[in-house]
Amino acid sequence: MGVNLRDLFERKPIDLESLAGKRLVIDGYNILYQFLTTIRAPDGSLFTNKKGRVTSHLIGLFSRTTHFLDKGLLPMFVFDGEVPKLKKKEIERRAEIKRAAKKLYEHAKKEEDITSMYKYAARTAILTRPMVDDAKELLSLLGIPVVQAPSEGEAQASFMVKQGDAWAVISQDFDSLLYGTPRLIQNLSIVGRRKKQEH
Repeated sequence: MGVNLRDLFERKPIDLESLAGKRLVIDGYNILYQFLTTIRAPDGSLFTNKKGRVTSHLIGLFSRTTHFLDKGLLPMFVFDGEVPKLKKKEIERRAEIKRAAKKLYEHAKKEEDITSMYKYAARTAILTRPMVDDAKELLSLLGIPVVQAPSEGEAQASFMVKQGDAWAVISQDFDSLLYGTPRLIQNLSIVGRRKKQEH
């Protein structure tokens, strides 16, 4: 749910090369939202195929995953299952923020303010079931393991790391620390050094 534990743990830099040969479990929903937020046209619109299906998340997923493979990393992806009852209010709150951003986007569009259009469009990102299914299919075609969690993906990922089935969780959120993961890697992208969060 995005709790902020930033100041409670020591952060260390890490590079891709040091992760070669390590199994890393990636929070699927988290990373797909990153791509939906950042991979957009200058006016904020998402990239789509000829049939109008969104491809922004697939562009990011393919690029990031193949780069990880090229560097010798062993990624696997975990996707959320049923939403816990306690999280439903938070999801409603986020939906309201997106509705407000949508109104601001429409106003910016009328004003032909491209900068604001991009800014507000990124805040309206919605990940649909077909988009998740497309992502899972892409990963399967790449030979990447996909795990469907019964509920929270980060809980499943943390359990896998604790059990020794993976070396670390990759997520922008801190939630996996609450679930007891011994290692959390944040900001791991296709460029250079990033920070590692350890518990």
